[in-house]
Amino acid sequence: MSGVRFDERLDALVVTSFPLARQVLHGPGWVSDLAANLRLLAGMGGAEDLPPLMATMLELFADGPVHDRFRELVAPSFSAKRIEALRPWIAEIAAAGVSGVSEVDGPVDLIELLAYPVPVAVIAGLLDVGQEGAELISETAPRLTAVLESDPAEEQLLDAGHAAIDCAMFLLPLLAERRAEPGDDFVSELLRAGDGLLSLDEVLAIILLLLIAGQETTAGLIGNGVLDLLRHPAELAALRGEPGRAGAVVQEVLRLDPPLRTTGRLAATEQWLGEVVVPAGGKVLVDLAAANRDPVRFTDPDRFAPGRADAAHLAFGGGAHFCLGAALARVETEEVLRQVAVRLPELALAEPEPPRRPSTNFHALTRLLIAHPSAVRSPG
Repeated sequence: MSGVRFDERLDALVVTSFPLARQVLHGPGWVSDLAANLRLLAGMGGAEDLPPLMATMLELFADGPVHDRFRELVAPSFSAKRIEALRPWIAEIAAAGVSGVSEVDGPVDLIELLAYPVPVAVIAGLLDVGQEGAELISETAPRLTAVLESDPAEEQLLDAGHAAIDCAMFLLPLLAERRAEPGDDFVSELLRAGDGLLSLDEVLAIILLLLIAGQETTAGLIGNGVLDLLRHPAELAALRGEPGRAGAVVQEVLRLDPPLRTTGRLAATEQWLGEVVVPAGGKVLVDLAAANRDPVRFTDPDRFAPGRADAAHLAFGGGAHFCLGAALARVETEEVLRQVAVRLPELALAEPEPPRRPSTNFHALTRLLIAHPSAVRSPG
């Protein structure tokens, strides 16, 4: 049937149609693919031998009381209203990042100097971990992303485990300090909300998930967004003339170039995907990128068209596992793209095909060189 195929390498059905993807992500009878994640980590010595912190992090992806408690405690800190209140602060970080880019002579790598530093600064600020913490986040978050790959190598998984331990060693004293003297940061909020309900490993695991989602996926989204605008000069000019269009631009970048390609589910009971039967326990991968370009759902699906009527997408997943950091990623990317459009009016690609990271799941650039940006010195 159109919209479903079997991938022998991944040993899973892959869903590519928008309607069937929504069925898997939103419908009953499907559960988070925890079992598959644990199988992927078998290279570390077997699921039973996982470092406790890594195992706990994966448990937060699972359906059931652990996941439900996690969502209930963490969701208020990432509500759209709460994140919107942070927009002026995030805008200042984005402006500082763009100012740094404008001061560099010659070709500039926007991934290195903008797409990564902005999310790192935001996360470090939310956690209130200072410069040392920001440097740790910048170094460890890319290593932790192995747990979200569809087929990670054993050495990647081992390194992810070491990165988790590095983070834990830095965070444990901080958790003790914040428990004794709470502040206004996310760590203090989490400790207050979860007092007596969350174990120390769960608090640490939640922070690690924030590092993965907050840095890696947002950096990928920012890089993809700048590239899409550079390849569509009319849209870049439109955003420069009307910065309020940033929300529509980000919505279309999410649809056309989502930073994550796939998400997995298991059939809790026998399910039908069109004419295909998925047995209980059967693994399904939802190809988010393909579903977001399904011609059945989207008119002219490969065209970059901010403000299109059929803009709703699946880039953040759906259902019980809809991305908690969606609002934060949107606001960060909107503010960066707005600043880039207004304050770097003569952006030009320095290489026609910027390289992408070798990944089965992350759709992100490793480099985005621009030539001699001309800067507007006003705050924009």
